Amino acid sequence: MSKPLPFVELPLDWDEGNLSHAQGHGVSRDEIEQVVRNMPEVRQSRTRDGEPILDHYLLTGVTDAGRRVTVVILYPITKSVTGAHTN
Repeated sequence: MSKPLPFVELPLDWDEGNLSHAQGHGVSRDEIEQVVRNMPEVRQSRTRDGEPILDHYLLTGVTDAGRRVTVVILYPITKSVTGAHTN
């Protein structure tokens, strides 16, 4: 039986590492928070072999400007953003 998907709320927990990672992909903190606020699709992260990654989730949604972004979060242990990618 799988765990229920998390309900992600703002504010997210940020640190310099995850903010730099997101910015390296051209995604701002504001854009990530917009994706969370705009009701993204939430899925369990998986390895290349299809195995679930414990407490890692993918949030795929759009910014207020309509940019499609996927955000990787850790939940519930840290509730930190680990990265973001444009689609």
